[in-house]
Amino acid sequence: MIGHELQPDPWFTEGPLMPRVGGGLHEITRGGMLGIHTDFDEHPTGLTRCANLLIYLNEDWQDEWGGALELHGDTVVSIPPRAGTAVLFETNGTSWHGHPEPLDCPLNRSRRSLALYYYRQPTGKHERRTTVYR
Repeated sequence: MIGHELQPDPWFTEGPLMPRVGGGLHEITRGGMLGIHTDFDEHPTGLTRCANLLIYLNEDWQDEWGGALELHGDTVVSIPPRAGTAVLFETNGTSWHGHPEPLDCPLNRSRRSLALYYYRQPTGKHERRTTVYR
């Protein structure tokens, strides 16, 4: 990411209805989960995805409800989805992340976040990557 000019998703506010490329408001309800995965890297316009910014919107979130974002690298970093918490991380073929345990929140609550994806101009040839789950 260093040395590249980041660009927001050119289709975030305006663009075709299909294909959608995943950014925006995300909501997961009781029992839901997001398996550990790496993200796709190519926007339909040809830009290369390189960073995610997640902003959590969950007032009064209780840790025992689960839903913490796990970043898997040499160690696992766990970040609870509390309101106002922002997480920026690089997306590449080794940036494994997700929340692999089902949510145990009350039925009237959900895990909500705003996901913003950032891109750069492609640099040289690369093998196109799709979302891959462990």
